[in-house]
Amino acid sequence: MPEFVPSGYFSIREALNFIGRRLFPSDWTGEEHRARSGLISQEEWLKIKDVPPARGSDAPGSGPVRPATRLAPRTPHPTGDPASAAYQQEYRASLRYAEARDRLRVLLEGGERIGPVTVVTDEARRNLPPMAPLWTRTRPCR
Repeated sequence: MPEFVPSGYFSIREALNFIGRRLFPSDWTGEEHRARSGLISQEEWLKIKDVPPARGSDAPGSGPVRPATRLAPRTPHPTGDPASAAYQQEYRASLRYAEARDRLRVLLEGGERIGPVTVVTDEARRNLPPMAPLWTRTRPCR
């Protein structure tokens, strides 16, 4: 379902794309919002791939060890194979998206102007003309 965006405004995704293109001029594709979170870098994967699974008191298989039982080979990370190029590309896209999102939050909380959008503070809201949209006049700032 498409987002409803009032006339004269633009969506959060457009704001993120605007900031992303400024932060990462050559790398930003506009599809960063589709990247999954929780991915790991190839360096992190190389550090943990050969570590045996946890066998604490609550870990599966932590009961008495049976000598005949053999552990199944370790599968790649639950989010996919961190060694693949596509996975690493998605990982870098998720990092770019997170940085653009954090930068947008900083700008909005600071009352900065982002393209054609200006954040309306409580003081400015009190000085709005009576014809301003009701949600602009009554919505509290966070």
